[in-house]
Amino acid sequence: LEIVQLRAESAGLELVSWVSSAVPRVVVGDAGRLQQVLLNLLSNAIKFTPEGKVSLRCHLCSGEDDGEPDSLRFEVHDTGIGLSGEAIARLFQPFVQADATISRRFGGTGLGLVIARNLIHLMGGDDVTAASAGEGQGTRFSFSLPCRQPPHSNSSQALGLGPSAAMPRYRGPSSGVVVAVVHHDALARDALCEQLRALGVPHWGVGPTGELVSMCQSLPLGHSVVLLLSENRPELNAMEDLEAVQELRSAVPAVGLTAIAVVSLKHFQRDRLSRDLCTITRPVSLKKLVRALDLLLPGCFGELPPSTPKRRRLGGAIGNFRVLVVDDIELNRRVISLKLAQMGITTVRSASSGAEALREARSAATPFDLILTDVMMPEVDGCELTRRLKVDSRYCGVPVVGITGNRDTEFARMCMEAGMVAVLGK
Repeated sequence: LEIVQLRAESAGLELVSWVSSAVPRVVVGDAGRLQQVLLNLLSNAIKFTPEGKVSLRCHLCSGEDDGEPDSLRFEVHDTGIGLSGEAIARLFQPFVQADATISRRFGGTGLGLVIARNLIHLMGGDDVTAASAGEGQGTRFSFSLPCRQPPHSNSSQALGLGPSAAMPRYRGPSSGVVVAVVHHDALARDALCEQLRALGVPHWGVGPTGELVSMCQSLPLGHSVVLLLSENRPELNAMEDLEAVQELRSAVPAVGLTAIAVVSLKHFQRDRLSRDLCTITRPVSLKKLVRALDLLLPGCFGELPPSTPKRRRLGGAIGNFRVLVVDDIELNRRVISLKLAQMGITTVRSASSGAEALREARSAATPFDLILTDVMMPEVDGCELTRRLKVDSRYCGVPVVGITGNRDTEFARMCMEAGMVAVLGK
């Protein structure tokens, strides 16, 4: 969701992820291919939805017969242009789109759904199905995959909370504190409540701020409320909500509004409204939710491992490395260069083809210390570039690292035989 969130925001769409609390935190499967399928379905949903929302839902389905494994059901819903029955029948044919005007209006090759369906089959899942109430009524794509759990699953890896942490559970008081999820959209509100349920956090879901006032007035003396507000609301923005909360503090003095978390696209500060204010950037994950609540209610999850440390800048000789980045796509070159700069490696040159990389390498007064190259490029590809560099006396000892989206082991072996020292996946 992190990948498509900005696209959804720029299109003015609400992007919602609803994952049942019954879904295991760790399962066995091909995460890369599942991500590829979901990215395709979500990208299509955003592309074909002029307004409204796009949602990804995942829930656990029990096996119908004894001994039949459980499965994970994935659904991508949108409120977009919708499809007729005839168009749905043509969707999964190669190079075919819903109608002839689709490619002219939105682009695309008509291969994405075919590839997604084949990948689901290869992972042991059922067929990808599409359903729509008709044109202009939105579309739902769904599929199921076997839910296989490792014998000793470590749920902390899924949350990114550290290698030794168990699945965090709320350890705060069972009464006296409640998290109020304030969101105008029922599905988004339920999604946040489901995440809180998975963590064992007492919570309520409310719509307009008026419901929040009524809820607070019904609480017993001494209760405290943590607000989880959405910044993206049509009738009230988060600032107005927070101002209403300030009024609520005076109107309901028996209830302590101890802390506020705002779900936002970006971090921001509004200290004039609340001392205890933090932001949770969308899309909201369990990891972000745990960290935010632990910040607002210290110790509510016990002792958590430290957050992932920021990437250390490399110093000394390696900080002065000269790196050549080779990729035929400009955006890829820019991303790699930025990542190297974050590590403190600022002497980076780039080339848009294997032929240009050879010219750059041979004309350099001092040989590069490292070459990062895309493998699949037209004309002189990454393997051929490596072979030619290895016969150059100045570069025979310079490490060449391949970068590719191909995860096949034979393909990686071919790259190593060409002279690469390692192959990184995209």
